[in-house]
Amino acid sequence: MSASVALILTIGGLAAVVIAGTGSPGALALWATIAFFGIKIPVLGLLWWLLGRSEHTVESPALSSGATIAALARLRLSAERACGVPDAWDRLDALAAEAGYVAAHAPAELTIEATSVEANLRALRDEMRPVSPR
Repeated sequence: MSASVALILTIGGLAAVVIAGTGSPGALALWATIAFFGIKIPVLGLLWWLLGRSEHTVESPALSSGATIAALARLRLSAERACGVPDAWDRLDALAAEAGYVAAHAPAELTIEATSVEANLRALRDEMRPVSPR
């Protein structure tokens, strides 16, 4: 569909330029108006409609208590292991992002603990930030 729209706009634009070059400069303005209102706006409307049809309208389910506890334990253990390697900052950044997901999907009784783990990982990540050489 996008290739056909591009082809129509290109051929129409070239035709309008040729007609404008032969002494009818209003043809270019007419083509620009037709292309904008007759082609571009409807195609953008269709694209907006397609993108707006989200299949993820249902909220994602919360993690179970057992899964949250296991994830937090694994994140803590992985953070301890990550501190001794040369790419610690990258690993801790990924772990902090995962902890953010766990905190967002944790059950209510574990939200504070999950948020605490996320904050600790982000602080640890910031301590390990590589220093840029100058």
